[in-house]
Amino acid sequence: MPTTLSGITLNFLLSLTGGMMATYLISKGDAFWTFSGGLAGIIGASAGNDLYHPLQALLVGAIVAVIAYKLHYLVERRFKLDDAVGAVAVHGYSGFLGVVIAGFLLWGYPAAPLGEGVSPWFTTAEGLPAVNPLGNLIGAVIMFGVLGFLPAFVLCKVLDRFGLLRVPRAVELAGLDTHDYGDAYPYFQEHETPFETIERAAAIEDGVATLPGSIATEDASRRDA
Repeated sequence: MPTTLSGITLNFLLSLTGGMMATYLISKGDAFWTFSGGLAGIIGASAGNDLYHPLQALLVGAIVAVIAYKLHYLVERRFKLDDAVGAVAVHGYSGFLGVVIAGFLLWGYPAAPLGEGVSPWFTTAEGLPAVNPLGNLIGAVIMFGVLGFLPAFVLCKVLDRFGLLRVPRAVELAGLDTHDYGDAYPYFQEHETPFETIERAAAIEDGVATLPGSIATEDASRRDA
């Protein structure tokens, strides 16, 4: 397929479609993963959407989205790491896989102009640097591992050291908005919400019920008023 704006746009739409259809089926109609799968499909096919055949874009989008969906739950269950909004799966796993897959599907295509004094490992018939699986794998490791994962890991360790990485467990269970802003409907304030019940029980269990901002402290202020 010629590399034109309309052709690239078609590939983006087909990779979106492939991702959405695949994750709709594998998640059994889960709306969150249906739309996240569409985004994962786009990201997975982006590395080669200027050169892919439309059917390739559709299939790459579907396959990458399914793998990202499976990896999300594998990491959550095996390593107890919660990717709450699926961002690591959609952008990280899909992006990495997309670059690696492009190295195979576009193997032999010109990758870049030949620089002066450069001797590429893989070349086209004209002597230009060629797309290849090894080069794409190395590039994916550098982009997602060295430039992405490692700095984020170090930053998270520093934040955790100062106690700034996570909010208290009681707030996690109740939800940040519920804890910070209370009920969204003032005329229901006299009624206990399920989130408030969970937060109160967790705060008492963790021994933080009397800390500033805890729901138990709010209870006391209401009684005093």
